Amino acid sequence: MFANADAQRMWIRASNLLFGWSSFPAYYGSDVAVDVTTGQLLEIPKANDQETREKIDEVAKELDSLATKWGGDVYLYVVPEADIVSDLPIFDLVSNALSYQEISALFKREALAVDVVDGRVTANEYRNGWFGTDHHWKAAGALKAYREIAEAMRLPDVLSEEQLRSVNYEEPIFYGSLTRRALLEGHPDTIDDIL
Repeated sequence: MFANADAQRMWIRASNLLFGWSSFPAYYGSDVAVDVTTGQLLEIPKANDQETREKIDEVAKELDSLATKWGGDVYLYVVPEADIVSDLPIFDLVSNALSYQEISALFKREALAVDVVDGRVTANEYRNGWFGTDHHWKAAGALKAYREIAEAMRLPDVLSEEQLRSVNYEEPIFYGSLTRRALLEGHPDTIDDIL
């Protein structure tokens, strides 16, 4: 499988010399793409189709019902995964991709009793806040989300910049879940932390 994916990547990269894509699938039929500029692996966006919107509407209505029954404040933070960050180059791979703004709007329309926290990020914020081989936050991305949620909930920010120190670990070697899904070998990531 890996050899086949490597051969396909070779042909895709060769054709990219001609076409100059900003991202391309990790292999033919893959749901993971490679950002040409950074080498970051990104999930290819889902289509903005009726089925997807209906699923979001269903979840939003359930959250609204829960918030209404609860009677207290209910917050929803839509995590900005790569496949919904509209200024990442992978958005060019799907003609009608569903964006973060559209997902948030669907929740705001159907979940009136829920405070939808704005967690939008730019492509650069995504690149700095998420692992290059995984769909999870780095410490910096998690800290940004924490601060957005705390602000929405009107909680004090107990983590001052003076108290925080960023650390990167080269060991142990980390291969994120997207490395596995992209059938890549020798594409490690570094682990970072905030102390």
